[in-house]
Amino acid sequence: MTAPKHNLLQFPEIEPLKSVASPADEITRLKKLYELSMTLSGNPMEVFELAARMIGQLLDVKVVCLSELRDDQLYFLSVYANGKIHSNSGTCDLSITPCATVEQTKDYRVYDRVMERFPEASFLKDHNAYSYCGFPALGSDGQVLAVTCLLDDRPRNFTEADHDMLRIFGQRIAMEIERQRQLAAQEEIEEELRHHREHLEELVAARTEELRTAEQELVRSERLAALGQITATVSHELRNPLGSIRPSLHYLRKNAAGLDEKSVMALDRIERSVTRCDHIIDELLDFSRTRPLALQYLPVDHWLDDILAEQPKPKNIALIRKQHIGDPVVAVDPDLMTRVVINIYENACQALLDRQAKAGEDYQPQLTITTSIEATKVALRFADNGSGIDDSIRDRIFEPMFSTKSFGVGLGLPIVKRIVETHGGEIEITSRVDEGTTVTLWIPTGS
Repeated sequence: MTAPKHNLLQFPEIEPLKSVASPADEITRLKKLYELSMTLSGNPMEVFELAARMIGQLLDVKVVCLSELRDDQLYFLSVYANGKIHSNSGTCDLSITPCATVEQTKDYRVYDRVMERFPEASFLKDHNAYSYCGFPALGSDGQVLAVTCLLDDRPRNFTEADHDMLRIFGQRIAMEIERQRQLAAQEEIEEELRHHREHLEELVAARTEELRTAEQELVRSERLAALGQITATVSHELRNPLGSIRPSLHYLRKNAAGLDEKSVMALDRIERSVTRCDHIIDELLDFSRTRPLALQYLPVDHWLDDILAEQPKPKNIALIRKQHIGDPVVAVDPDLMTRVVINIYENACQALLDRQAKAGEDYQPQLTITTSIEATKVALRFADNGSGIDDSIRDRIFEPMFSTKSFGVGLGLPIVKRIVETHGGEIEITSRVDEGTTVTLWIPTGS
């Protein structure tokens, strides 16, 4: 509980002696005051320390406490005690100190036997104060900004010249406190403006990103809409002629005995082209339609090895298989996830062959397939040292109908991504040109 402010009539002040200072003393004081005025634009703590030291030395008192008033508290900015300066020496409740009478009257106050009159003010006891002289620092609005008190362990008398000098010190101290408060207020305003500016920049950046995302989504939607129309036409118009070409091709192979080498090669090209067209139609249909997952719980290593065993391995490619101990179980749709694995495997093999064609005999193509458990997901990693993916196109590899190949419609990786995400998983691709690519599939465990 805050103690009530003291009634000024309870504690009569000691009247100062009205003696006259010598001319030499006056000159010394004027020099000190001039020195103080020249330092008021510097570091605030240095100004307060200098003021406290000067007062103590000019008036030959043991203790000078320069205290700022903030919310009924004294903040001891600078304390000159026995020839030494101490900064930021704590706080004290204003109402229990003789400084309260200075704040109330806004004028110079002198007390004798001060500890008896203000027993709750611990700083008086700390400095063994017998006499007290306090003077205010008045702001431009007339309010007391600070109180500076002079403490001694013996009775003291102060002249009119002392009184005038302390008033000048009070004015200088008030000017510095007001300057510092104005600077602090200006910094606060600048910080608030900076915050608003940064927030505005963040808001603009967020809105720009939203517009960019919306634009990309619009383009994607338009492509998907066009893809849906194409799929409906292609699947109907091409399936029928392709269905006729394949049995006709089989008939020619069976009944055309003694074909020369060029004719056999021509039939092979026809068969490869039909297969490729069937594959494109399958991709279009798969991307444009959805179906519920037919989940099965499968041991990932066993399931993956069965798939890899059925895939052709290009010549000279080293296939390294690293398995997780324990063969973790995953819940997957076998048909869909098998397609994911085959697509990634074929892309890796193609990247290895592409680099092999450029690098020559010194190059050793290698594909490492690893399974591991990380947190609550199984990681399937396909790491090759093939041709890699150029930075300029890496952000587009999952974009429908985008492809760097001379054939196909660019739906392989988009289909892979959608299947993996439908299973609650993720796909991550890291790559560097002529160093290789690592594709990681994150699939939730089946437990």
